[in-house]
Amino acid sequence: MRYYKMDHPLRGKALIFNQEKFLIGLPERTGTEFDRNRLARILKQLKFEVIVYENHRHQRIRSLIEKVALEDHDQCDCILVCFMSHGDEYGNLFGSDGAIRFDELWTPFMDDCCPSLAGKPKIFIIQVEYWLSLCLFLKFMISCRGSKVNDGNNVMETRNYSQPDSTKELGAHYNSSIPPDFLFVFSTTHGTNDIRQMLDFVFIEGYCSWRNPTEGSHFLQCLCDVLQQGSQDEDLLSLLEEVSKKIEKESYYCHESDGQLMKQMPDIKYNLTKKLKLHIH
Repeated sequence: MRYYKMDHPLRGKALIFNQEKFLIGLPERTGTEFDRNRLARILKQLKFEVIVYENHRHQRIRSLIEKVALEDHDQCDCILVCFMSHGDEYGNLFGSDGAIRFDELWTPFMDDCCPSLAGKPKIFIIQVEYWLSLCLFLKFMISCRGSKVNDGNNVMETRNYSQPDSTKELGAHYNSSIPPDFLFVFSTTHGTNDIRQMLDFVFIEGYCSWRNPTEGSHFLQCLCDVLQQGSQDEDLLSLLEEVSKKIEKESYYCHESDGQLMKQMPDIKYNLTKKLKLHIH
């Protein structure tokens, strides 16, 4: 398989939307600054032009995405968007004052809307915690949906994490219904492989991803580890598989859920037409 051309004058923009505080009763996402800071540092090492947006209202997030999509990216290798926030069972992601749909983050970058990125990789990294109710948050200090968990019977390692974020088991799944050159990396699993259904039912019920208030989210910290330590000869999908294998070996103990072992696995959906390499310089 051929490789994407990654020798343009510019790597491209990396937009990090970090939603920590909310005006609509959602709990503060304590510890998210560790993810923001480390991911920004790694992406700068990868030669991205990193722009961090903090605690924006949902309409402002839409306008910022649309503004970047209308820019000229002819001299850029790719685009990357990372969104860190709460989500809900309807596939919404939350700005500080309300929800936006997941598709509103990526459809402005489709070829007909953003021709200067046509044929170039478009990478979306989504770290969300599910919001069910304030009572549930106060009782368990979590923001995830559902009650089913993977009990982690065959685990190799156990660590203490106290705030679940939400998920199931991963593979890197090619999906022809996804527009070409898109890569979606989720901290939680999808309930469907159909991109049309994905917009309506984004995450499968009952699994958890984790955010530590003193270390950041397990998913993003693991992703940063692998990006930083990975070989320059490895393509991005191979590195993401390493992330999934690394997380698969671990279970996390949640004191607030009666000491039940809960496992996490991210989810990858893509329709990349070539291999993609990002080199740490």
